[in-house]
Amino acid sequence: MTAAAVPYIMIAATVASTAVAAYSSYQSGVAQRNAARYNASLMERQAAQAREAAKIRAENYRKAAAARLAKMRASIYSSGVDMAGSPLLVMMESEKEAKLDELRVKYGGEIEASGLLGSAYLERARGSQAMTEAWLGVGASLLSGAGRTAGAWYDYGGGGRRYYSRD
Repeated sequence: MTAAAVPYIMIAATVASTAVAAYSSYQSGVAQRNAARYNASLMERQAAQAREAAKIRAENYRKAAAARLAKMRASIYSSGVDMAGSPLLVMMESEKEAKLDELRVKYGGEIEASGLLGSAYLERARGSQAMTEAWLGVGASLLSGAGRTAGAWYDYGGGGRRYYSRD
């Protein structure tokens, strides 16, 4: 290798390192975006599961409450008390409370699902932001590399002082 080849090797190395830095920045953004998408899809599935679980819990609660109310009615009838007045009011109040409890169970599942869907939305936004940052990193790497390449070209014979001469 001659001294005349050194400037070209330096410029080629600068261009290559610029390309590697730009590609690395892009791939990092892609990996972060893909991870964010995966996390978001998991959260969306968890939200659907939370809704389904709450629906099942509410149905189980409704069945258990219906059984308790049926026992209560049977107890009232077997005691010979008329289903009027206080016993009727107690039954009506118990039925109302059972329905409210069932709705509270469903509501709890909706709250959990909403929280998970909100987190999924934020995760997708993070992924989008990671790609924006990646493209900015690509641009910064290319600009920096262009500057270093121009500096090397200038320093090694493209228009400025020459470190190597043919003397």
